[in-house]
Amino acid sequence: ALGSNRCAVYEQGPGSDTFTRRVLHQSAGGSPSDLPERWPDDALPSLRALLHTDEVVVEHLSDPLLDGATRSWLEDCGEMTRLSVPLSFKGRPLGIMVLGETDAERRFTAAELDLAKALGEQAAAAVQDVRMRRSLQEQAITDGLTGLYNHRFFYRRLGDEVARTQRYLRPLSILMIDIDDFKQFNDS
Repeated sequence: ALGSNRCAVYEQGPGSDTFTRRVLHQSAGGSPSDLPERWPDDALPSLRALLHTDEVVVEHLSDPLLDGATRSWLEDCGEMTRLSVPLSFKGRPLGIMVLGETDAERRFTAAELDLAKALGEQAAAAVQDVRMRRSLQEQAITDGLTGLYNHRFFYRRLGDEVARTQRYLRPLSILMIDIDDFKQFNDS
């Protein structure tokens, strides 16, 4: 939407100090290896601070006041300009969307910055939706107390395995084990 050479969305793991790249889009000629797939949140203090604001940050490689860590980061990624947008949902930081210009420095207009912020809000809502779906799916197939898979998961998985045995004409064995005094373990 903004015509940038590169856009990446990094998700901060819940209760984690690591950001993981979830999405990368770039124009022809760029290398995905220029951008790390994971980085600790203390790798760039400026981006970590950005998580707790609703402001977008534009950094230019030619800026003489640019801190050394950010300058190295831009050089390693082959970027001349970076626009960083915090992704937060209801005040909770979820990650960062990063737009990079690799061909030349770029001055974003106020309208472009507003658009980037709006896109960041939509991306944050999408990240939150995926997290919620993952959580609901996990709750549906595991026991809340033990974290073990439940009856529903067993039958779903059993159906998958029966279908696999029929498709590949392979035998299927099921082993049931009764664990004595499991209730005592379960209760503790």
